[in-house]
Amino acid sequence: MVRADEFGYELVPDRAAYVAAKADANRAAGHGRPATLPTVPGLSPTIVTSFEGIYDSIHSNPDSTSAIGPDRLVEFVNTRFGIFDREGTLLADGSAEELTGATDGDFISDPQLLWDPSSRRFYYTIYENRNHTGVLDPGIAWGFSTAESPNAASDFCKYFTRFDYGGAFPDGTFSDFPQLGTTQHFLLIGANRFTFGGAFLGADLAWISKPLPGDTCPEPNSFRTGIFERLENADGSAAFTPIPARQVDAGSIGWVISALFPGGDYLNVYTVQFDPTTESPLLSIAARLDVPSYSVPADAPQAGTTLSGEPAPLLDTLSGKLTQAYAAVDPRVGHVVVWTAHAVFGGAGSEVRWYEIDPSEPRVEQSGIVTDTALHTFFFFGTIAPDRAVDGNNARFGSNMVLGFNQSSTTADVQIAMVSKVEAASQSAPVLVKTSPGPNVDAYCFSSGRGACRWGDYSSAGPDPTPGTHGTGRVWLTNEWNVASTDDNAVDWRTWNWAAEPRRAGGTK
Repeated sequence: MVRADEFGYELVPDRAAYVAAKADANRAAGHGRPATLPTVPGLSPTIVTSFEGIYDSIHSNPDSTSAIGPDRLVEFVNTRFGIFDREGTLLADGSAEELTGATDGDFISDPQLLWDPSSRRFYYTIYENRNHTGVLDPGIAWGFSTAESPNAASDFCKYFTRFDYGGAFPDGTFSDFPQLGTTQHFLLIGANRFTFGGAFLGADLAWISKPLPGDTCPEPNSFRTGIFERLENADGSAAFTPIPARQVDAGSIGWVISALFPGGDYLNVYTVQFDPTTESPLLSIAARLDVPSYSVPADAPQAGTTLSGEPAPLLDTLSGKLTQAYAAVDPRVGHVVVWTAHAVFGGAGSEVRWYEIDPSEPRVEQSGIVTDTALHTFFFFGTIAPDRAVDGNNARFGSNMVLGFNQSSTTADVQIAMVSKVEAASQSAPVLVKTSPGPNVDAYCFSSGRGACRWGDYSSAGPDPTPGTHGTGRVWLTNEWNVASTDDNAVDWRTWNWAAEPRRAGGTK
């Protein structure tokens, strides 16, 4: 029996097509299409707070996610969680089993966290296979904080829902890459469904009704749950990796975004509405959002060598799927927009493309790329968030963004960096956040058969609900770096958390 973590590579609908597309991108790396960029970049973002995050020594790569509330940053990485104050002091940490209520021996993977301004709670989801008894029992573990300032795992309510992932297959099915979003009424979980043999069955959107206010944990049967199975692209083909938007400004309408596999010239936009008769969500068919064509990015090089003297292996930049989305009011355009990003082929071989979308049309309000016209530096693992600050009835900002990402080249090991954009001004130049002191080399770098190290599945970004009184808001981000390898099998990855503010002309924040 193969578990999800034992594949050693990203799960996609067609493995052969993906390997071929990645090989084509790797061959074309260094010969990409130079982009047309602003000749005068905008002012750079400012780092407000910056500190090391949590990690574990079990997994070869992290799934790093975090969320910022009024006075807590909660980080969730693979099998560990941490609760920090705003200065970066670690107040509590522990195992994922403590946070979720899973039993030792269960398999858990792909955590997600968000802060919900509407209900003033932290929410989490994580894939869980309750197989500690030897019988597969896959589903989603999920829960929420009983108050806005949790101090320990005991401050979270803990639940588990199968969402029919047992399925009709003899060995069951499981959710991969589950992504968490919200509306005023629901938690939304987009996921890809695979058999335990690795066969792709389609993309789903699960939903859970939000809890009523209160500091106690309701009974599990008090929540309404459901699932929309086998979502389709706008052309009727099978969808892949639906990303529900995280709602910043409360509203009964939500949105889900997805890209095409293994590339295309449009994104899908789904609308989620509240049905007052059934008190359940209604999901629309996909609307087509035309964008410039995109394809699978090339894997990113690293500087340095392995212990045997070979060039350091490439880093996996994934398949071009979107990673995270936020729905928030942008005062510049006067309505709710959705911000999202993904790594695609371009520049040196991998660039990060971002979009600000009017989902009701749908249309692109604005977009941009982080790329290298000199064709040296690869950019990947980008996550974007607006600076929309919603705290009770107080809502400010939202026309600015910060985008965090990784970058590397044959002469530079992995770095964490960021750009920002203020209203209609140009995108800033990259600002360095954290540098790795050596290449990442571990056993998983060679397990996929193509010599690329797994570099996790996603990074994280989120708007600060209480950023202060400056002229812009603030975004908190989490991404991956690594310590120098001591051998070719050790776990080298680490995480880094930081808060950033966009800059305005004249030097004011």
